[in-house]
Amino acid sequence: MDFKSGREKFLESWSSMASQWGISKSMSLVHASLLISPDPLCADVLMDQIKLSRGSINTNLRALMDWGLVHKKYLPGERRDHYYAEKDMWTIFRQILINRKQKELKPLLDTLQTFSDLDDDSPEATEFTKVVRDLRDITYKTDIVLDNIAKSDENWFESPFFQMLK
Repeated sequence: MDFKSGREKFLESWSSMASQWGISKSMSLVHASLLISPDPLCADVLMDQIKLSRGSINTNLRALMDWGLVHKKYLPGERRDHYYAEKDMWTIFRQILINRKQKELKPLLDTLQTFSDLDDDSPEATEFTKVVRDLRDITYKTDIVLDNIAKSDENWFESPFFQMLK
């Protein structure tokens, strides 16, 4: 496979995988392009490479910077802003985990908390409250585990995790 075909396959695969994380196709294409680029790129180069509008490129760059996956870099003698992706895969994983947790788990915990105390003693309400509390408890425990993973370094995670798989 030549580089151009490999690059296109990678961009396609990355955007497909990223959609499972709740990241839009255009955002994942911008990220993947920066991720595999050896040098920082400006918005114009990204527009040419992935055929997105300037507005879409700029919006996605801002979102990727907010996620901590892309950084802006000043290049001497250049007037345009250049961007590069975080290349450390553990850092990428942690940043995605932190953002997904904030976007999905925190609101779920908040919602479950509002349902956990009902002023109704009917059997249906009792069962509902029990199920919601159990769900809240497991979600809270998951939140704690994800916090520990996000705060840990790569070696902490790899050794116990891979030993369990052996």
